[in-house]
Amino acid sequence: MHNSIENHAMSVDLWSRHLWKTAALVLLASIPALYLLIIGRTLPAVAYVAIPFVVFLIASPKYSYCLFIALNFFYAPHYVSGFAVHPWDLAAFIFLAAVVISWLFKYSAVVDKTAFDYNMIALILATVLSAVFAHKASLSVIPTARIILLFAVFRAIYYLGGKIGPSRMLRYFILVFTLFSLNNSLEFFMGGGAFRIFGYSGIAFETFCMIGVPSSLAYAIWSQRKSSRVFYTFVFLINLGAAIATMSRGPLLTIAIAVPVLLYVSHRKARQSGFDYARNYVRSFVTALIPVLLLMVIGSGYFLFVGERFEELVADQPTGTILLRLSLWKAAIDGFLLDPLTGIGIGNFRVIDALVPNLKFDAVRYYLVGMSFHNVFLQYLCETGLPGALAILFLGWNVYRTGKRTLNAVVSKADMPMVSALYISGFIFFITIFYMRAWTWGQEGYVLALVMGLLARAYRPVQLSGRR
Repeated sequence: MHNSIENHAMSVDLWSRHLWKTAALVLLASIPALYLLIIGRTLPAVAYVAIPFVVFLIASPKYSYCLFIALNFFYAPHYVSGFAVHPWDLAAFIFLAAVVISWLFKYSAVVDKTAFDYNMIALILATVLSAVFAHKASLSVIPTARIILLFAVFRAIYYLGGKIGPSRMLRYFILVFTLFSLNNSLEFFMGGGAFRIFGYSGIAFETFCMIGVPSSLAYAIWSQRKSSRVFYTFVFLINLGAAIATMSRGPLLTIAIAVPVLLYVSHRKARQSGFDYARNYVRSFVTALIPVLLLMVIGSGYFLFVGERFEELVADQPTGTILLRLSLWKAAIDGFLLDPLTGIGIGNFRVIDALVPNLKFDAVRYYLVGMSFHNVFLQYLCETGLPGALAILFLGWNVYRTGKRTLNAVVSKADMPMVSALYISGFIFFITIFYMRAWTWGQEGYVLALVMGLLARAYRPVQLSGRR
């Protein structure tokens, strides 16, 4: 006992001495940056501070991943000569550099074949082919580069998942998403539910909701400890509140489909595997929590505007954004008919009115120009022709099928929260390519890379065992 007290005192004294040395070193190192700021050289001062930080991140794939996921929730473009530079793109390149260095210098240079490699390569080839024959080739450069970047980030996430575990990476995404959801939910309720709230993420928050809300419910269902189930139930409710705050019909419809599917699949899996805690949670959720949530929605004035937006879906005549979606989809089919083999060129829908002259007489033509399709499948059908449309279709199906196979094969209680979350995420990706706006570019593309990378890593043991 006496020795342990002495050892503790020595360690505290040693830590104190090192702490003072570290603090003194940091102060000395900051003097050049302060001097540069005083003389008005802001950019060199920022570079002086940022370069060591970037070097540290490149040396640590785990921390570069954390930065990448966190910055993906911020929509804050900085325009340089008309070109938008996004923080999440910079973080993605740092993350890729960290993974490449780790792969080259720490481990044997072996590349696994994942479940989605062929699908992604087919999508890249179809995109490149459409870019070669594009109506306006300059518009195809960035979309083509983004597909290639998506594949690289997917492979990097798959690699890191093998080092630190896919469950840790997915939990981090859910918790970061929950912080942003909490901010959006508070803003929504403080505003009386009168305004649509997307927060710092911009319109991409819709995609975060579609993945984050069912995933947090999956963790609530399958967490082994009661305290964890209670925690993730609150996380789910916060995230659901943020999804409602967007008042976006597509994400809310997706959640309304995904939650019952997740509950049914989880109940069946729990019954087959004998996991009574998960089966009991599903029963409690259906019999208690769902009625309470419905009463809150029906009895509260916060959700009146949400209901008004859904009334457009059952109107006798399409109006508003429903009419706009139908016009976008009709324009996409018209563009596909111009060149079914290679399409009009990836990224060329923004000039669709120059290719389809009758669009100039469309009542909503002004809103069509420069818009996205709000339908990923039709986007690829129009811009990349049949090859790209089939590539994105088979990719969506394979992601869903791989999630289902992984869920069926896994018998470990510890892996069930992650696997069920990835299963429902794959299901969501597959169904939403037919009615949502984006999955293969920008912030949304990185979410897809995350889902595919973690799912491919979770599926790896099943792949090696040859089970189906």
